[in-house]
Amino acid sequence: MAGRRTTSTHVVTDRAQREALASPLRLEIIGHFEHGRELSVGDVARRMGRPAASMYFHVHKLVGAGLLVEGAARGRGPATEALYRAVADRIALQLNPGSAASVEAASRTVRALLRQAGREFERACRSGTLPERMFPQATTGRRQRVRLSGVDAAEARRRLDAVERFLIRRNRKSGGIEHTWTSLFIPVGDAPGRGRHRRKGGGK
Repeated sequence: MAGRRTTSTHVVTDRAQREALASPLRLEIIGHFEHGRELSVGDVARRMGRPAASMYFHVHKLVGAGLLVEGAARGRGPATEALYRAVADRIALQLNPGSAASVEAASRTVRALLRQAGREFERACRSGTLPERMFPQATTGRRQRVRLSGVDAAEARRRLDAVERFLIRRNRKSGGIEHTWTSLFIPVGDAPGRGRHRRKGGGK
């Protein structure tokens, strides 16, 4: 029995790749190559409802940055199309909080990612894929601010990873309605007691 395929991760460390991912359009393009999918520029254009001519520059920008790689060709003669695939199943940014350039690049990518999620939500609402009778069940959007210990934060990350693995497995097994999932889980403040000025003399 064949072993289970593991999810590969590519960590972005160089400037060219960070700049390539700062574009909301290129983030959307690379999202279509998830889970080992091979696509031509024409395939991407049809999926996004855009002219193929407008996609070549951005696909080649991702190829030049090393985020997409060229695979086999499809067709023969003048109808031959190059196929591309993502460098890995998951693309992650390496963040150095002590570097202003690293923080700015990561922030631009996160902003682009969230704008993309907003556009996808609006597109779904306007396209009629969210019937009123099923809207609460079909769509999940939540935001919470919580205080977590290091142990609880690690457990939350493990659970989010488990959701991602479930989605990848089910996506490979069957077709159905396309969904998107966008998550951002970050510590945003100091631990209790840190960063506060203590009074002199030990007074309360």
